[in-house]
Amino acid sequence: MQKSFLFFLMVIGLFWGCQRVNRSVAPDLSVGSSSLRVVQRSTEVVVKVPQKVYEQQGDAVLWSLALKKGMTKLNRMILNQHLAVRITDVGLAPERNFIQKKGKLLPAYNSYAQEYVQAFKVQVKLIPDISMAGKVIDLKKESYILGEYGFCFLGFFKQFFPLKENTFFFVGKLDNSNNLIRITGMGKIVQSFEPEEQANSKYEVLANAQLYELSDEVEKGDFVFLPKIIVSAVDNPNYIQQEGIKSEVVVEPKKLKKPSLPKESK
Repeated sequence: MQKSFLFFLMVIGLFWGCQRVNRSVAPDLSVGSSSLRVVQRSTEVVVKVPQKVYEQQGDAVLWSLALKKGMTKLNRMILNQHLAVRITDVGLAPERNFIQKKGKLLPAYNSYAQEYVQAFKVQVKLIPDISMAGKVIDLKKESYILGEYGFCFLGFFKQFFPLKENTFFFVGKLDNSNNLIRITGMGKIVQSFEPEEQANSKYEVLANAQLYELSDEVEKGDFVFLPKIIVSAVDNPNYIQQEGIKSEVVVEPKKLKKPSLPKESK
């Protein structure tokens, strides 16, 4: 009787272990390429911040605006190029930090416009590997497009929770026959959380996301992946000249001598 009970416990343990292993369900994708191919793009931007805003928020506002401006510019560049990337599964370890800052900020002050100006180089590395990928799992119902933004829900295959706010992602249409993803736009993570029923979920991380400029309508099942981004402060006087910030010459008005009037006779 005791042996039967121990055997029963062993079976239950094995079953539970299998369920735990199966929690990371492999995506239903036929990945044919095992060679990682990283695609890189870069651009340069100039950020202007009003003096009062800079005094309140400091250097953080420069980095934030450079990231948003640079990624928006890169997204348009990628869409214009109709860029496609090949999906891989090389077993990369899940990332923790997707945005890296480099260089020293030395913003120039434009006293005429009362603003600070800083040049940046923004580089994006597109890594369409399963370890950094997921899918669009739902679209917000009855959500209206506000300007350039829309909203959706994402599920990621691997565990890198929590995803920080302002983590960018690219979205694309997957061609299973060629393992190619045609990039159709970009978005930004607003909030991330773990699935409630992890044992039955095929996603390790869920996210609420904000969409930016797109070339195609986003649909359920569209492929998404997280890029690596490097934002570098650039100390280049040419940028300042291009932005019209030149050394100012202050000309003081010439003081005129008071005319000497004849004294009034008594």
